[in-house]
Amino acid sequence: MNISEMTNEQLNEALAIEVMGWILDSSVTTGRLGLAWYCNEEMDDVIAVKNWNPAEDLNQAVECAEKMYPELEIQLGRIGLKGYEVFFMWFDESIHDGYYAVIPSPARAISEAVLMARRGEK
Repeated sequence: MNISEMTNEQLNEALAIEVMGWILDSSVTTGRLGLAWYCNEEMDDVIAVKNWNPAEDLNQAVECAEKMYPELEIQLGRIGLKGYEVFFMWFDESIHDGYYAVIPSPARAISEAVLMARRGEK
């Protein structure tokens, strides 16, 4: 599926699994958290699925970017009334590359660019 066509929920799930390396606990369907992401191998650090929303939460979007590339430079710019342009680049053993996403929301733009980078898409 094309990243730009994903719903926020699909994008959030893809980022949790593919970028953050989390596991969804589909057996927990009731209780305080509801469905939860296990955030580490010991399965003792969890975040509720309903609280994980990098497609709309700018801090969580940046957290995804930093998880992939700690030495990342993010450039975010406004493009008229169209939205935001995101470009990020990293330097790792002489690799210098960047990914673009132009979206009305800065969090969504960063989230899409991160997933594009993870999947090697441009």
